[in-house]
Amino acid sequence: MVDFVTDLTTSPLVAYLVIVAILLFIGLFVEALAAILIFVPVLLPIGQRFGFDPVHYALVIIIAMLIGTVRPPVGLQLYIASAISRVPVPRVVVWPFVGAMTAVLILIVLVPWTVTWIPSLFFK
Repeated sequence: MVDFVTDLTTSPLVAYLVIVAILLFIGLFVEALAAILIFVPVLLPIGQRFGFDPVHYALVIIIAMLIGTVRPPVGLQLYIASAISRVPVPRVVVWPFVGAMTAVLILIVLVPWTVTWIPSLFFK
């Protein structure tokens, strides 16, 4: 997998975008915790090869998986919201929130210091 991504690109930004795209696709079909347990051991060497900050990389993976938990067909949080609100799943309005979460994910990928600034104050 490391060789596949490094053969695909040498740019860390493109590597991040490829990883995010893979995780968003996986999030359509696999529950978040299972996907993290399965794919983090595969994705970690890619992050190490490109020199990604471990805190930043972990947050990108977690947020990408969280976006998967609100999107159909698996959308575990979608079903929870449906049960709490007593609204059928197809009528639960989720897409504005998915758009907002995707915008935050893109911001975090493009501007890493937004999530590493506070940890860097404590752990130099």
